[in-house]
Amino acid sequence: MNLFLILDLIALQVSIILAVIVFLRKPPKLLWPSLIFVPIGVAIWSFGELMAQFFKISPEVYEIWVSVLYSGTTLLTISWLHFTLSFAKYINFGMTFDTPKLRKITVLVSLGIWFAIISNHWHGLFIVPNLNSRNDYQVLWHVIASYHYGIYLFCLLVFIHLHRIVKEKAHLIQIRIVLAASIMPLMLNILFMSELAFDKIDLTVIGFSFSNMLFVIAIYRYGLFSLSPFTLRSLIYSESDPYLILDPNGSVAVYSGISLEWFGKERLHVGCNGIDLLAEKFNLDDFTEGKASLHHLILNETASFQIKTLDTHHPEWFRITSTLVKNDEDETLGIGVRLRNVTELVNRNDKITEQSEVLEVILRSIDEGIVVGNVDGDAVYYNKRYLDVWNIDSTVLNDKLGGAIAASKKVTSPSDFMEELAKLRQSNEIEKETVIQLLDGRTLQRNSLPIKLGPHVKGRLWITKDVTEQLAAEDIKKKVERKYFQAEKLSSLGIMAGGIAHEFNGLLTVILGRAELALMDLEKMQMSTENITAIIASSNRAAELTGQMLSYVGQSITRTEQFRLQSILEESLEMLEATFTSGISINLHYKVNSVLSGDSVQIGRVITNLIRNSTEALTDGMGQVDITLSETRDSPFDHNDLTEKRYSVLSITDDGRGIPEELIDRIFDPFVTSKFTGRGLGLAAAQGIVKGHGGILKVKSKVNSGTTFSMYLPIADDGQSQT
Repeated sequence: MNLFLILDLIALQVSIILAVIVFLRKPPKLLWPSLIFVPIGVAIWSFGELMAQFFKISPEVYEIWVSVLYSGTTLLTISWLHFTLSFAKYINFGMTFDTPKLRKITVLVSLGIWFAIISNHWHGLFIVPNLNSRNDYQVLWHVIASYHYGIYLFCLLVFIHLHRIVKEKAHLIQIRIVLAASIMPLMLNILFMSELAFDKIDLTVIGFSFSNMLFVIAIYRYGLFSLSPFTLRSLIYSESDPYLILDPNGSVAVYSGISLEWFGKERLHVGCNGIDLLAEKFNLDDFTEGKASLHHLILNETASFQIKTLDTHHPEWFRITSTLVKNDEDETLGIGVRLRNVTELVNRNDKITEQSEVLEVILRSIDEGIVVGNVDGDAVYYNKRYLDVWNIDSTVLNDKLGGAIAASKKVTSPSDFMEELAKLRQSNEIEKETVIQLLDGRTLQRNSLPIKLGPHVKGRLWITKDVTEQLAAEDIKKKVERKYFQAEKLSSLGIMAGGIAHEFNGLLTVILGRAELALMDLEKMQMSTENITAIIASSNRAAELTGQMLSYVGQSITRTEQFRLQSILEESLEMLEATFTSGISINLHYKVNSVLSGDSVQIGRVITNLIRNSTEALTDGMGQVDITLSETRDSPFDHNDLTEKRYSVLSITDDGRGIPEELIDRIFDPFVTSKFTGRGLGLAAAQGIVKGHGGILKVKSKVNSGTTFSMYLPIADDGQSQT
């Protein structure tokens, strides 16, 4: 095994080791792609040289050797240039010779040369291999070699420049290692090509292998690519906000990548005046002393303030935050200036402020006292009305439970009041209309509801209203209504008394008259059965009138039994059938057959009266009457039926002339009737009978559109309904 083969194997192994290390250590994104291709290029080059040692040069082997060797050379050259430019940017962003065009041009030229070298038609114009002595290098080869030398010399100059500008000792060592790594392969290749040394052995690949070893040493021994000012610059460059580091004179030392877009590539560079850049962007009228004040705020102290841009069409708000940059000896090296766009936040805050002001006006204008407290009892917000309602001072709300304690001194039961508040603060329940009595005689009404963040209670909203005057007004209203109701009853009683007096006067006249005639007959000793019969009939009519009055007040039930309402209805219809004209149509709808408890005779009398009224209301004896029997659990009364009874509902609907609106509210009063004939006691007595059975009689009517009477009677507890 010759020396050249050993050197190539060493170069291949070192290159693979460096590639693995770079892959595992993951250097900064700026360097990673180019750095990993440097050892890969050397490895491919070394592999090509090894092929020449193991295989005899033949046309076939020559083709492969040239392709592999110069694929590695091209990849190495491009990668080394890109690594150099990236490393320069990684260390200092003030280098202006790195442009996208430079990178693109070198890639295109190198790829063109690579294609020309590996092309069969161009091989002989570059190099003629010779195993016994040095290869024969042609003119085009020297031209291409000069191109590669130019690239490596450029890279060498960049590293020399970096060595000149870097001041920190630790970083100078790193730069020197990288500088040595760039010089070694270049020097060995120049010595070989100039035939000054190594007549048959090309040590260029060994030079790159040595460079790779230096990288390994720099990474493990001197922390190359670890967190350092270089890394800091890389981090700053990747900042999403415009960010500048200014020296004590206000000149830009480092800037983020987005700063180039925001300030402009022509304006922003290392060494330019950062204060002038900011002054051109922002409205300095916000500062009383103009540019000098801005300079003072940024350079002489750590500060944070908002300022608007000068753009009149699309002004934006930025928060400028400045922080001091110091070294390990606590010496100020400069100041970092961050510009964060807060336009959306400012607009949102303005909107929130506007909405808060509107809400504050609303809360101040309402009549309820409002306080928002957290779970610990601290008052977070309150309106002035809250202080007025409780008659307390705002200073007590500054202390924990201060408002609650102050309020407890105003109520009639302080201990119960505080205990209830403690329970509600931790509760999820909504409090509705709790009445609170105060020692000064006033009455408050309190409502509260929890304030939640997800499933957790974070506080509570308390609403308190002084209802003293309202309750007093309601009490007066109830008294007035009671007096009005009594007046209405007195009016009804007056009408009833007049009607009774009229009826009884007529009856008494008949009784007295017949009695006098009977007396005259007795005097003549003549017996008169006609007069006695008239007296008995009038007396019976007076008794019937008295019975109707008892029915009106619901005191006429003489017996109690269980019966089915359907049977009573059918009996009533059978009795009335003879009185119906041929133009009347009776329609029955049975949904249930309820069992009731009470006086079936009186209920039958009510049903007969209601059906007769419906048929008599039909115009010219022509029309339709619908009778429906059903059940309901809904209470027919205006108040809640706490017993949850079931009610049987008998509805009788006609399509007759209806009841006038002025009579509908008084239809069940005694001696009120819409008929031309009649005394007006039928419906009053019917309502009394139904009420005596625990039910109610209701009416709905509209003139010329018919009338519906609905009789609600409670179903017997042990009664079973049949459908």
